[in-house]
Amino acid sequence: MRKTFLFLCLIILFLLTAVYVFVFPLPWEERRPVEVVVEPGLSFLDLTDLLVEKKIVKNGWYFRYLAKNKRLDRKIQPGRYGLKTFMDYEETLKVLTSKPKKGLFKVVIPEGFTVSQIAERLEREAKVSKKEVLKLALNGANEFSQPFLDSNLTPSLEGYLFPKTYLIWEGSSAKEVLNLMLNQFGEEIKSLNLDSLAEKNLTVHKWVTIASMIEKEAKVSSERRLISAVIYNRLNKGMRLQIDATVIYALGYHKKRLFEKDTMVNSPYNTYLHPGLPPGPICNPGIESLKAALDPAPVDYLYYVLSDPRSGRHIFTRTEAEFLRAKEKAKKQWFKR
Repeated sequence: MRKTFLFLCLIILFLLTAVYVFVFPLPWEERRPVEVVVEPGLSFLDLTDLLVEKKIVKNGWYFRYLAKNKRLDRKIQPGRYGLKTFMDYEETLKVLTSKPKKGLFKVVIPEGFTVSQIAERLEREAKVSKKEVLKLALNGANEFSQPFLDSNLTPSLEGYLFPKTYLIWEGSSAKEVLNLMLNQFGEEIKSLNLDSLAEKNLTVHKWVTIASMIEKEAKVSSERRLISAVIYNRLNKGMRLQIDATVIYALGYHKKRLFEKDTMVNSPYNTYLHPGLPPGPICNPGIESLKAALDPAPVDYLYYVLSDPRSGRHIFTRTEAEFLRAKEKAKKQWFKR
């Protein structure tokens, strides 16, 4: 009986030792520095898996239990944290719930944003100086080395700051953030066949300029290639583009409705006054508009008019007479609403 009792005690002791070794850090296990990046939107479950993978905590289940029991699982902020391998659970939670070494900001840059809008959002959401962003983005193209940029054509980066969701480190400089966006543009266009630019007698800069107008004019995705066709058809016929979005860009502020006096604004970007393309892009287009600018629809439309302000749909026509009739019809429908 006594031997049985001792045997059971030994088994229990062995099991407790095994559990301790499996769950808790041991004195001789190496404590080396490890940096952990907690990205915005990372779930606590995924964070735990990351901590286990990096050998910061030994047992994910126990770490999750402890964090939830102390209600600390939702107090971990995105950022960069300095931890160590085989840390104490309490110590790990203390570090992760304190201010990170560097914050990480999630910034969404929508398709069609201008440089000015991007600068405002970066300052508001990532603490990047608006003044520095504008200085570089409007006049500093020669400070960047991306092969698709040609600072001889324009000093501005308008059109090349790719719209996307970015993770930006706290303390990032304007140049670092703009480089990030320019590099993303380079990555995105790798999948496109740019050989057709030579066939159209276009430079990259002219292509991006066309894409930016498509981005601003097309509210319905299926109309991008149609608007692209209208632009190319009018250019081929020597017609002025007369695109409202270029006038709004020339004005420097948004207007829901343009009047005739607006179309007289003195600016090289005003395609009502000046033939051909504007000097450069009027916004930063997304990939679908860039694709549409490479591949216009095989149609002979020369005009389009907004038929439904709510959906953004247009009516496309071949002649000015058809355009004027469509315009009057659209006006009557608007007044009925």
